[in-house]
Amino acid sequence: MDAIPATLAPGGPRGSARERATGRWPLRVRLTVTVASFGLLALATCVLAPLVGSTQISLARVFDTSIPFAQNVDAQIFFVARLPRVLAGALVGAALATSGVVFQAMLDELGPEAHMMDGKAMPMKLEAWPGGRWYRDLGNNAGHLWAHVQVIKPPTLLELYGPMPMSYPALNHVQYRLKAEGGRTRLTFVHKAMGLLLPEHRDGMPEGWGHWLDGIRDLAERRARAGGAKK
Repeated sequence: MDAIPATLAPGGPRGSARERATGRWPLRVRLTVTVASFGLLALATCVLAPLVGSTQISLARVFDTSIPFAQNVDAQIFFVARLPRVLAGALVGAALATSGVVFQAMLDELGPEAHMMDGKAMPMKLEAWPGGRWYRDLGNNAGHLWAHVQVIKPPTLLELYGPMPMSYPALNHVQYRLKAEGGRTRLTFVHKAMGLLLPEHRDGMPEGWGHWLDGIRDLAERRARAGGAKK
């Protein structure tokens, strides 16, 4: 493969010597080109998809301004009957994709990405299926069972029940419910507990869960900015 000229090398004249030598574009440029390409592809799909149906229509006739809209059957089918459904499907698909990114970030934050409030890593293991365990593996058959999966419905719902951090007679139930709202995802969290609840746990739970929820949000936002790719 021929080398890219210096003026077109990644970052232009300011690109690193390694980038100029390998002819690779910087990550930001490649990401911009990729997003723009998929954006154009999505736009083309939204324009061409309404042409598919039991009644054949002409794209040229759809945009022919010389024909009054009231008399242009092709335009009526395109703009009234088909295009709204295509756009609605695209919005729903985008919303579900966003929810999927958040749901995966939630699973990872409850698993290998977990960390304590002081920033120290506290990797957990979450078996993402009904009855799966949520536990901390300390190695050599040592660890701490936090909970079991009661309900899991990707990408909208996760429920866990168990003692969690409490090593005494107590039962906790947490629910993570995700709902797509436009281009965003709303995560609703509910924690319920019963049994012998020590004051340090009862009083510290809100701050602790808040820290965990912040981690889910931050991880999801980083991945969303990177196109959903796990970094």
